Amino acid sequence: MCAINVLFNIEPDKLREYLQNAWEILKFRGEDGYGIVGQIDNRIIVAKSQDNNKVLNKLNSISGKFKWVIAHNRKASVGSINLDLTHPIVHEDKKLIVVHNGTNRDLFDVVKYAQSDTDAILHVYDLIKDPMKIDFIVNNIGVYFIVDIERKKILFYRDSLRTLYIEKKSNVLVSEPIFNGEWALIKEQLFYVDFDEFSPDVFEKEEYKNLTFTKTGLCSVCNKNKPLTNKDKCGDCTYQNKAKKNLNYSSNNYSAYSYYKNYLCY
Repeated sequence: MCAINVLFNIEPDKLREYLQNAWEILKFRGEDGYGIVGQIDNRIIVAKSQDNNKVLNKLNSISGKFKWVIAHNRKASVGSINLDLTHPIVHEDKKLIVVHNGTNRDLFDVVKYAQSDTDAILHVYDLIKDPMKIDFIVNNIGVYFIVDIERKKILFYRDSLRTLYIEKKSNVLVSEPIFNGEWALIKEQLFYVDFDEFSPDVFEKEEYKNLTFTKTGLCSVCNKNKPLTNKDKCGDCTYQNKAKKNLNYSSNNYSAYSYYKNYLCY
């Protein structure tokens, strides 16, 4: 479990302030690495470290305004804990960048030369001719963003296994609600848009619900230490009205991998 934050039209100093708080709140989702990728004018900015303070300090030296920025804190599940596998992961030709929350050991096993399941996503994207068909291969893997610098495109995918929410007033996207506001769950979807088109409007959303957090403690459903609503549930469990007796973690269907295995292994 990792955490993703996406923000739009934000100054580096404001981003630094936001991430300092968000990464502290979301540390239960991972402290194995921190990073950002974003666009300022015609530049793509990447900063990452296993020390979040180094990323935050890097923002002090960046001038301009981010049109969009995707931030990540990692909890390693597949692959080593090192700087190369800290997100955003940059492809070897430095033209592709990925940020990912999720786990898929099957994909990692198929793409033998990848260093992690996230790294494997980039290799698959680099191989296929039609990016909009990537979900036939790379599915049941969570949430991921691919930044294609050469094509000036962003690909986004979300399945049913990992969540991403948007807050109505701020247009901040987070892996789960962490502050007071009206939140909507991003629907399961795949899109592929130009850098200039990437905005909160391109995401399909469920209905907005008002969430107010009253304290921090163990969620009565997922049993993780998080900001809690007055129902003693975290934002994710409150929004989706989860109850312990109704939780059902079913196994994933990876049938597509066997079909594409010969194509991917070389």
